Amino acid sequence: MTMGSQLEASLQHDMDLIRAAVTEMAGQCERALRGTLDAIIHGDQHAAYLVILRDGRIDDLEQQLDRLALEFLVRQQPAGSHLRFAFAALKISTELERIGDHAEGVARRALKLHEIHPHLHAEPFAEMGEAAIAMLQSGVRAFLDADAELARTTMAAERTIDKMRQRIDKTLMMRQAAGELGLEAYALLSTMSRRLERVADEVRNMCAETLYMCTGDFAKHNAPEAFRILFVDQHNHCRSQMAEAVATTFAHPRLLFSSAGLDPRPIDPRLAEFLSEKGLDITGHQRPKSLDQIPNLEVYHAVVAFDTDVYSSLRFRRTPTVVFDWHVEDPSVVPGTLADARPAYEQALAAIRSHLQVLVEAIVRQD
Repeated sequence: MTMGSQLEASLQHDMDLIRAAVTEMAGQCERALRGTLDAIIHGDQHAAYLVILRDGRIDDLEQQLDRLALEFLVRQQPAGSHLRFAFAALKISTELERIGDHAEGVARRALKLHEIHPHLHAEPFAEMGEAAIAMLQSGVRAFLDADAELARTTMAAERTIDKMRQRIDKTLMMRQAAGELGLEAYALLSTMSRRLERVADEVRNMCAETLYMCTGDFAKHNAPEAFRILFVDQHNHCRSQMAEAVATTFAHPRLLFSSAGLDPRPIDPRLAEFLSEKGLDITGHQRPKSLDQIPNLEVYHAVVAFDTDVYSSLRFRRTPTVVFDWHVEDPSVVPGTLADARPAYEQALAAIRSHLQVLVEAIVRQD
C-alpha cells in the first residue's frame, strides 16, 4: 500500500468513526423524542422517566463525538471539504445535544401534567412529534450522505412544524379560555409545543451545517438571524406586556419580542383598556407566561428586567444573554379606575417607548 493510499484509508477510517458517532447520538435523540410522545399522548409515565434517565447518555455521546472530531482535526490536518466535515460534525453534536434537552424538558412536563390531570392526554401533539422525528431522520441522513438537496428539503419542513405549533397553541388558548384547562395545565402544554417546535429549529441548523459542508456556502448567513428580546417583570401582567405590545409596532424584520414573569398573574384589565386606546390590542392573543414557558432562554440575545428581583435572578443564570435593567414604575399598583391611574400608565408607556427606541436603534446599527 502506498503512502497516499494509507493516508486516504486513515482519513476515511476517522470519518467513519465520526459518522458512526453521529448515527448513535441521533438514534438516542430519536428514542428520547418517541418516549416523550408516549408520555404526552398516552400518559406513559414509565416512558417519561426513561427519557430523563437516559439524557445523560446523550450528553456523554456529545463529548465522545466532539473528541473524535477534534482528534480528526489534529491527526489528519484536513483541508477543503474534509475540514468542513469536521466543523459540521462539531456543530451537529451541539444541535443533537439540545434536541435531547428538549425531549427531557417535555418528559418532565408530561410527568407534571399527569400529576394535575392524570387523564388529560394530548393527542394533537402526535402529528407534530412525528413530523419532528421525520425531520431529524432526514437531517441526519443528509449529513451522513453529504446530500445537499436533502438538506435543503429538510430545512423547508421547519415551516410546516411551525404551523402545527401555532394550531396547537391556538387550540390550547381556546380550551383554557373555555375553562377546560387550568392555567398550570395550559402552561405545561404550551411549553411542550414550543419545545417540540425547537427540535425542528435545531434540525434546521444541522442542515445548514450540512450545506456548508457540501457547498462551502453557510446557509445561516444567507438571511440575518433574528434578534430576540424578552421582557420580564414579576407577574407578566402589566409592564412586560406593555413593552411587548409597543415593541411589535417597530415591525423590524430582524426583531422578535416576547414577555414573561417570575410569577404570572392575569393581565391588568386597565392595561388592556389603556393599550386599546393607543391602538394596541392585547386581549386576543397575549397571556401571562412564566420563564419556564420560554424554552432555551439562551437563544434570546437580550432580556429586559423591570424589577430588581428579576434582574438579580437573570444575572445569575448560566446564559450568554445580555440582561438590561429598566427602571419603570409599575402603574398597576396605583388604585382606582383607569382614569385615576392614567398618569401612571402614560408615564410608564413614555418610558418604555424611550428605552425601546434607543435599544432598537443600537441593535440595528451594531451590524
